[in-house]
Amino acid sequence: MSHEFKTPVSAIKGYAQLLASGNITDAERAQYIDIIVNQAEYLNKLSADLLKISRLDSNNIPSVPQSCRVDEQIRQVILSMQPVWQQKQLNVEVDLQDTTVLANAELYQLIWQNLISNAVKYTAQGGSISVKLTQQQDCINFAVTNSDTSLKGKEQLAFQSFYTSGSNGAYTGTGLGLHIVSKVGQSVARQYIACSKG
Repeated sequence: MSHEFKTPVSAIKGYAQLLASGNITDAERAQYIDIIVNQAEYLNKLSADLLKISRLDSNNIPSVPQSCRVDEQIRQVILSMQPVWQQKQLNVEVDLQDTTVLANAELYQLIWQNLISNAVKYTAQGGSISVKLTQQQDCINFAVTNSDTSLKGKEQLAFQSFYTSGSNGAYTGTGLGLHIVSKVGQSVARQYIACSKG
């Protein structure tokens, strides 16, 4: 974890020193500023993700269940990412069955947000994504598939903390999204058991 913080902090410091030197062109100045902004955004996302994991580990998320329209949650996540998948010209197929559950809406939101954003991020230009939700009695079936193959054979690694993988060698993000999904699954299971015993 120390490495995850030190690398962007070192980059920010190094490029800030180059900016302060004054011996750079306008093009270089713009490039260095972009790098500093990107690294700062990465640190912000990393801090937020680590906070989520800490809350999940300590079970510090309210467990009071409420009526939750899961299909509407998923639809809102897809719509929020529309500028991204439209820019990449992705074909997005959505099949959401009307689904209402008694659950912790915040935890469920983390699942949809991370899985769908990963699918969009790691699908190449012009690719396709399918999002499907069905409900059978007390069981929710949610599936996100895409045309990318960067995780093929690495499915188990994908849920480890700080693991990143992308097509064409691009390594982006904090590597904590799917790890958070795994933690959320454990937290949901704990809450379900507690409710069952109650």
